[in-house]
Amino acid sequence: MQLKILNVVPGLLPEAGGPSRTVPGLCEGLTAAGAAVTLFSTHQAGKDITVDPASADYEVCLFRGTETSLRSAREIYQTIKKRARDFDLVHVHSLWNQISTVACAAARSASLPYVLAPLGMLSTTCVRQRHFAHKRIFAALYDRRTVEGAARLHLASADELETLVKGWFRYPPHFIARNGTAPVTSFAPGAFRRRFPELKERRLMLFFGRLHPIKGLDLQLEALGLLKQKYEDLMWVLVGPDAGEWNRLKGAIQTRGLQDHVRWVGPLMGDERFAALADADVLVHTSFYESQAMTINEALAVGVPLVITDSVKYDDVSVAGAGRVVPRNATAVAAAIDSILQDAAASAAMREAGRRFAAAEFSWTRIAETIIKYYEEILSEKQSELSYALMDHREARANS
Repeated sequence: MQLKILNVVPGLLPEAGGPSRTVPGLCEGLTAAGAAVTLFSTHQAGKDITVDPASADYEVCLFRGTETSLRSAREIYQTIKKRARDFDLVHVHSLWNQISTVACAAARSASLPYVLAPLGMLSTTCVRQRHFAHKRIFAALYDRRTVEGAARLHLASADELETLVKGWFRYPPHFIARNGTAPVTSFAPGAFRRRFPELKERRLMLFFGRLHPIKGLDLQLEALGLLKQKYEDLMWVLVGPDAGEWNRLKGAIQTRGLQDHVRWVGPLMGDERFAALADADVLVHTSFYESQAMTINEALAVGVPLVITDSVKYDDVSVAGAGRVVPRNATAVAAAIDSILQDAAASAAMREAGRRFAAAEFSWTRIAETIIKYYEEILSEKQSELSYALMDHREARANS
């Protein structure tokens, strides 16, 4: 029997980061694996999103408003309850927002089992950040049932499991399934440098992601300062939306006198993203925490040498031979970048190793087939519970 799966993600705006790409990728993989898939999300008029509903192979339902809109949350809640018979199971991606909270509440109300993918938002690192201080109150008031009522937690890695915040919840069982990425073949090499002619003859040290405190960008800036004397043509290129960090970072760049070696180009999507990755000499990732960085997956798929800190928790980069994983200090980061910039043969080998690893590990269809087995396990448990409940009911009637 064909499984009917509802996926819910708060937003699909490109600037929302990895989930706006990973969730549609999972929906495509589930569809290819034989499931009937529906995706619920929000949409703001005039804004581009990462899914084209008209061309998707699965049903896409967009609810007008933002991720924080009470109207969107209410409509999603009502629609899940109204269409409960259309779904066997709900897979909710994200935590600490109204959309995920009401989607899980609606699933519980409709007796639909749900899987919760917290996307790293239950990590100790995340909840200890200053802007997460209110989450403890939110958890106590609203999201305790969101987490504890899930049939399973979907975690992206063993490291995400190890970093779950302790003492907040009684966690349900979990499964681990990594993020994937579609094969990357449609970009034009050199297109990024042609779009930004000032970068044409420069070595490019690339950052890809939100400009946010958790990304540890000061460490990359310090590494740039250490490398500048040896590589006068080195440019630190930042690609991504500002999440409140740029003004502070710009001041630090000017204080260090590095403004001629830094270019922030804003967010890029689709082939432009991949062209930027392809044209980079090295991609640097220094986050304080990641559950599994989609940017690194895409970099591996394109084939760009990587330098990441051990705080990113992505040891596959070094195991695959696609880059360097180093301690979280500027000297180590700079030394790893230097080793790549000065060795063209090693750089080429890393590019090829990354592409091989991505081809072997990042198939969304294969990942979806693994996740479907957990869906089937959950539904089998539900059926067993219903059978036992029916037996108990019959026995009670017989004894009355």
